[in-house]
Amino acid sequence: MVQVQTPDGPLDVWGAPSSRGGLCTFSTYQADLARGAHGGDISEGCWEPGSLDAGSIRWETHGPRDDVYVNEGYTDNTNATSAQVTFKIGPQILSKTVPVVEGFYIAVFPRDPSAPPAWEGINVKVEKAVTLDARGNPLETWKQAP
Repeated sequence: MVQVQTPDGPLDVWGAPSSRGGLCTFSTYQADLARGAHGGDISEGCWEPGSLDAGSIRWETHGPRDDVYVNEGYTDNTNATSAQVTFKIGPQILSKTVPVVEGFYIAVFPRDPSAPPAWEGINVKVEKAVTLDARGNPLETWKQAP
């Protein structure tokens, strides 16, 4: 399990190997696991082996959780210990380095509450993701297609 702190509390992610050698994940906010919790954001998906997959982006659109953007990625390079993710949110560029755990990483970026939500047309995308080894050397690079 990987846990990421967000303004809305911990976001938990569980992973299991896929039948094709990749990774399948399930994520939800810890508060939504409480008995009697209703709604909330749940994400699940699978990544196949063979390359860095970093273009997955989602934003919280349900209930009170509309203040973060979430990027999840996967690599089957066993030397990867971290991923540096660069986000473009409108004209703003944000970068963050996060750990890679069993090939999986998750990066959470804040959303300016005064900005319109992504589904109302703001340009939000992953510009680039680079996996790094334990010494910080780049291993793989994924870039947004022009």
